[in-house]
Amino acid sequence: MLKTFVSFFLISASLAAMPNLIEERSISRTIDSLPGYNVLDTILFRVNGSQVILDGDVSSPALKTEAQQRVALLPGVLTVINRLEVAPIAPDDNAIQRDALFSLGKDGLASVHVAVDHGFVTLTGSVPDHALLQEAAKTVNLIPAVVLVSNHLHVAPAHKWS
Repeated sequence: MLKTFVSFFLISASLAAMPNLIEERSISRTIDSLPGYNVLDTILFRVNGSQVILDGDVSSPALKTEAQQRVALLPGVLTVINRLEVAPIAPDDNAIQRDALFSLGKDGLASVHVAVDHGFVTLTGSVPDHALLQEAAKTVNLIPAVVLVSNHLHVAPAHKWS
């Protein structure tokens, strides 16, 4: 009995001392493949050892639950803290989001995720270069009723855009 406890303690201690073993790429792929996940949703995550913290806004309670359940199944994940909010959509927010997606799509940025909360727009996702990163925010900022644009876009490595 004591030997089993000591072994368990040593294994637990060594797991706690391990760096992040969870592949962030696996989490991104899992989120991107969620049923119902689209440009209306924003799911961000952080890895802290064997813990994954989900943040952002989703359009349905089912998507919030599904994200947590699927991420929890990934190798190395012991706990998932789900801070996703199911976003209530104001009537103007629908129009802003629709106009933003249309404008971004015309600029070749149809994969950019657009979240709107009472006129405050958050852009997430990736673009092929810095010029398009800046252009996306400028384009959305021109839409009537937009209060502020938070640009959380990043430039993806060139090999992803070939």
